[in-house]
Amino acid sequence: MSGEKPVDPKNILQNYFDEKTQNWMTFVQDAKSDVKIDDLKNPESPPIVKTVNIQRDINLIKPWLDQGDSFILVGPEGSGKNLMIRNLIKTMKST
Repeated sequence: MSGEKPVDPKNILQNYFDEKTQNWMTFVQDAKSDVKIDDLKNPESPPIVKTVNIQRDINLIKPWLDQGDSFILVGPEGSGKNLMIRNLIKTMKST
């Protein structure tokens, strides 16, 4: 065993390994949001608030989208599955 430990072993799902820095990191709730009033005007493309859970889900899903892998996203109605996928695709198109 390499002796590496997640930053917060009590909340293991809030940790991720950052390939760039080669260190364990913790998802952090951003105190300020990038959401502006004008972002709320288009109901077809609502903004996404990057909570710790959303950051974790995006970190899990984005590599699959980047590689063109097939996957099934499952969750209750209204949980934000479609919003998250749309947001990821939109950010991928802008880069």
